[in-house]
Amino acid sequence: MTDTGLFAAESDHDRLAALYGAGPGRTAVPLEAARRAALTRPAMLSGGGGLVSTAADYHRFTQMLRNRGELDGVRLLSPRTVDYMARNRLPGGADLEAVGRPLLVYQALVA
Repeated sequence: MTDTGLFAAESDHDRLAALYGAGPGRTAVPLEAARRAALTRPAMLSGGGGLVSTAADYHRFTQMLRNRGELDGVRLLSPRTVDYMARNRLPGGADLEAVGRPLLVYQALVA
């Protein structure tokens, strides 16, 4: 995953896709604060802080999960770890629609 990080490198700023959220009357509005955050090195590098990536890198990641931790013949995670990651941790076993926000936001670099 060579195009994934906690912020977009300066050389990749022109590759960053526009990011939109829901506005009044179901309109799309640019989310400039999120874009600026993706362009700026965070004060603390936090694995839970979000990632900026390409669709190709994300696809490789999901293929690794689909193969229970193996990608291109290389074991990256144990099957037990992948099972643990996939377990529902929401209160009472609820689904995301029941407890989540109505809009999930993703930001990606475009090729």
